[in-house]
Amino acid sequence: ITQLEQTAFEVQSSLNLGIHYARTMQDWLKQWESNRAVIEQRHGETNWRRWQVFLTWSLRIARRGGSTVQFITAVKSGSEQARFNAQRRLAPGVFQLPPETPCPGGGPSR
Repeated sequence: ITQLEQTAFEVQSSLNLGIHYARTMQDWLKQWESNRAVIEQRHGETNWRRWQVFLTWSLRIARRGGSTVQFITAVKSGSEQARFNAQRRLAPGVFQLPPETPCPGGGPSR
């Protein structure tokens, strides 16, 4: 947040999604372990184990708060319209996601 503010952004809101990230990691680990036979056949036991250890430790770290995800909404300072639009979207009881825009690089859309 400090770096955003130092580069002329105004933070409108910040949400800590760490517990959601931990749940996502738990789902990934469960899926990984349920597909062990297929993964080992394609990529070998060593690769399956390597990722199983990585996912297990990632889950532990996320649960303890050592790794988290912040959802930050910020607008460039000096843009009145963007500032007002963000405040309207974020007002209690009327939170809305901004309009969908194409993902740079052609990633998935909502």
